[in-house]
Amino acid sequence: MKLFRFDLSFGAGRVHGRQFELAYSASISAGHAVYGEDGEWHETRTDTGLTAIVVEGEDLAPEQFIPRVSLRRHG
Repeated sequence: MKLFRFDLSFGAGRVHGRQFELAYSASISAGHAVYGEDGEWHETRTDTGLTAIVVEGEDLAPEQFIPRVSLRRHG
């Protein structure tokens, strides 16, 4: 399965997305990473600016490095 990883290196904001029929939203700040599956819709917003690095690949395994965080459900 191809995944993407979004590493926030500076600033803060919110990430919004949709996977299957579930919409999610989470606050992010420097040091946070967001993972998602290939083709998953997502959007990042900020009022103060942010810098991020996006990595895509077949061999990303987020469960080996970071704990899961509960996301707030929308709609």
